[in-house]
Amino acid sequence: MEENRDGKIWVLRFDDAKAEQANWRRLWQDCRRYVMPQDTDGDNITGSRIEGEKKVYPVNATAVDLCEKMASGLHSATVSYGDRWFTLTSGGGSNLMEKWCFASTRTCIHEMQKSNFLPAISDMIKYFCVYGTGVMYIGDDNGRPRYRNIPITNNVCVESDEYGEANVVYVSYFFTARQAAKMFGLGSLSSTIQNAYAAELKGGNSASKKFEFIHCTYPKELFGETVKPKIHEKSRADKLENLKEDYRPYGGVFVEKDTGLIVHRSGFHEFPFVVTRFMLSNDESYGRCVPMLAMDAIKSLNRAMALMMDASEMCVRPPIGVPTSLPKLDLRPGAVTKVNMTAAAQIWTYDTKSNIPVGDALIARLTDELRSMFKEDFFMAISKRGEMTAMEISERVRQASEFVSPIVMNLQHFGFRPIVMRTLAILERAGKIPQRPESGGNVEVSFVSRIDSMIRQGEASRNMQFVSQAAIVGQSVAANPDLQHVIDTDLVYDELAEAMGINTAIIYPQGKRDELREQAAQAQAQAQQQAMQAEMMGKTDMTKDIGANSLFARMEQEA
Repeated sequence: MEENRDGKIWVLRFDDAKAEQANWRRLWQDCRRYVMPQDTDGDNITGSRIEGEKKVYPVNATAVDLCEKMASGLHSATVSYGDRWFTLTSGGGSNLMEKWCFASTRTCIHEMQKSNFLPAISDMIKYFCVYGTGVMYIGDDNGRPRYRNIPITNNVCVESDEYGEANVVYVSYFFTARQAAKMFGLGSLSSTIQNAYAAELKGGNSASKKFEFIHCTYPKELFGETVKPKIHEKSRADKLENLKEDYRPYGGVFVEKDTGLIVHRSGFHEFPFVVTRFMLSNDESYGRCVPMLAMDAIKSLNRAMALMMDASEMCVRPPIGVPTSLPKLDLRPGAVTKVNMTAAAQIWTYDTKSNIPVGDALIARLTDELRSMFKEDFFMAISKRGEMTAMEISERVRQASEFVSPIVMNLQHFGFRPIVMRTLAILERAGKIPQRPESGGNVEVSFVSRIDSMIRQGEASRNMQFVSQAAIVGQSVAANPDLQHVIDTDLVYDELAEAMGINTAIIYPQGKRDELREQAAQAQAQAQQQAMQAEMMGKTDMTKDIGANSLFARMEQEA
């Protein structure tokens, strides 16, 4: 595409991306209604009609509470308040580069805590758990990083590359004419919005009318835009002063949705959006989450709660039958209704045969099923590690490896790593981080959060189990020498390590093993020879034996 392309092409791409999102919006609507009711527009689950009244029951709080626990558990397990939850490292860098990485890590964490990172990442993880996709924008506010969670349900569309990473993000905004003129300048807008702006100034009825704008963020190389190479400047101040939008590899445009007019252009040194997915399938730009998988159980639980409320009300206030000749019946507590004896004998109550225990058992079963799907026991145990035994900690680590590890890896790879790298770059350009050493290597992000510590504990536990099993094999072979002619112990060790998933870095290769065994054999032979010599000297009486082979005789011969 040419740089002066018509903005209508972006409108068409946004419409195509939004059309592909139709099926996901239906899933998000259910998640929004049943799991995050605070985002709904007053929709509630309705029960049956009794006596002409429409009984309205609120959304059951079980799924809402479980999703909140999952989000808070993931947050506390990955991002620690006030603690170091990541560290910058250099792959094979110098000692100066390692010191620079250590200082840069402290500066990044400090600046994040000063900014709005912690509340923004909390919101992003919540939407990540509820809708399966979390989106965050990292802005540069005059050298200060700023973070903003953007709900995926708020007209956000994503395009992904062949590796599943989001490389184009569309965000739809709605502004009044006055807001648009303040943001983009009145001269950049179409005549329609300019006329609406003039009507707003005159106090017309168009003050509440809003116009849609699309913000498109994309890599310029993907659309054939040329990116001029950076010119080497002598100082950081010159570099910031001379850096134009053309030097930035990522572009951003604001387009009027109705007219296709590009009203604003911008550029970014790094991709400013982070799109992370809970569970990602092939050829999908949006993630799937536990609420989507558990939606049938969530709806069944809400239905069961509605039925139980109806059944409980009928038990407390059962339906009655009255004669048609009775003009009026007052059923308020303590009320008196005057009837004749014939009519009174014909008043009765219906026995609805409501089986409350069966309903309670159904609700308990569905609740336990949801707790199992949301892994409540694991996320609640993260904050209670000091109260658990070693056996319980081992079980939690196993659960983390099976269920939480893939989710945390997605969150770290697609979310935390680009956030940290974008923050680091913003602080470097602002001069808040010292200049990198010229002899440095590539900067990598290593995570040291609580969940990473638990996973490493699992690896250490497997290593100890391998050492214990290997020692048993060695002791068995040593106790039965005939096994040495039957079993290749090295092969047993290798098979055991492979079966237990042991890191091969902690096991010596075959050549190193042979070398160490040869050295041990030589040391043993030398020790045996010294022991024999000492034993011979101990048996010799140097005061009485004056023979030719005695010590004194040898000393005289040498003299």
